[in-house]
Amino acid sequence: MRTLLLLPALLFLAQPLYAQIIDIAGSTTVMAFMEPAAQAYRRMHPEVTINIRGGGSGAGAASVMDGRAMLGMMSREPEEPELARMHGIERVRVGYDAVAVVVSSAVYRSLPGHALSRGDVAAIYRGEVRNWQAVGGPDRRIITVDKVKHSGTRYVFVNYVLSDPHAAWATDSVIVDSNGEMETLVQISDQAIGFLPFGGTDRHLHAIGLMDQGRLFFPDAAHVRDGSYPLSRSLYVLHKKKVPDYARDFIAFLLSAEGQKILSASGYLPVK
Repeated sequence: MRTLLLLPALLFLAQPLYAQIIDIAGSTTVMAFMEPAAQAYRRMHPEVTINIRGGGSGAGAASVMDGRAMLGMMSREPEEPELARMHGIERVRVGYDAVAVVVSSAVYRSLPGHALSRGDVAAIYRGEVRNWQAVGGPDRRIITVDKVKHSGTRYVFVNYVLSDPHAAWATDSVIVDSNGEMETLVQISDQAIGFLPFGGTDRHLHAIGLMDQGRLFFPDAAHVRDGSYPLSRSLYVLHKKKVPDYARDFIAFLLSAEGQKILSASGYLPVK
């Protein structure tokens, strides 16, 4: 009888004394790597619960600063107003990526050199060029696909193309919330243009080259890593200086050989 009475107490002591929960929010680009990484980590540490939600890079930074998330995901550099609030916030680079300008196979086959100039892309997204024929493509109306304004991918794209991350452009653009929606829309259309993370292209969706100041750039691994491709960027995890040991252990896993292998499988470039 005494043994039976002690059993519940022993089972209780075998459980963690407090819940080990990691709430993560932010960039959907980083999220594409974070989700499979979290699954792999939890197979080794089932006592840790990891909740992941998107919302964009801006939301990731704000969630950490406001205490609504333990870790934030960012796919761009912080803006000045964000930096002013980020005292006590640490940024950990977990990978490299680039923003690729993407079109469907039908448009890609018709574009001379499979490339556009920076000025062409700017004119298209301002609504000044409305037909692919004007830039050497097929005689079809151009559909511009845009992302919500707090997207880190959008920030990098607009900052380069229009030299202002907050610039206004074509009001009839189709606006999507996620990279997955962007990929689907461009892929099924024979007239759309969009922008996606470097790893988000396949045989039905093509990254085009960018001509800028007489030089032609393609988003390949070598040029992304050395920063010569103009839309290269780093992928970050943010956290406050004081976080639980289990959160630091998860970040260490992201940077480990296994974590970086998962990052590479997600289409991004490892930091090591």
